[in-house]
Amino acid sequence: MFLIGRFIAGLLFTGVVLSVVSIGWPRVSASPRPEFLRKVNDSVKDTPVGRQVSQVLGVSSEDPPKPIDVQSLIIQLKDWTAGKIQEKTDEVITRQAVIQINQRFNSLNEKEKLILQEAICQPSSPSAAN
Repeated sequence: MFLIGRFIAGLLFTGVVLSVVSIGWPRVSASPRPEFLRKVNDSVKDTPVGRQVSQVLGVSSEDPPKPIDVQSLIIQLKDWTAGKIQEKTDEVITRQAVIQINQRFNSLNEKEKLILQEAICQPSSPSAAN
């Protein structure tokens, strides 16, 4: 009984994927739909769900949709990824610097700690800024 349920779920999933791909085909390719996708599209495009998916994907039967510029999409993804990598790198470097400073501070004797605290916490004078 479990296998029949998995088979039915797989069949439904495949049908949904085929339907969405058949409707969204013009967004990802400038070539015409393959025959089997055209048949699937003809049977689902006028259903309420098919019309809703067409709206979401920006595909209508009146106007040919503008295909997605894959190169531009890849460049945007690369730039986003590089930005995220830079953010994480900065975060790791800052964390490591703070850990090292803390370790070095804790290794100082009490007199050196007091001298350092006074130097850091002392307000700067206007003449020192010049």
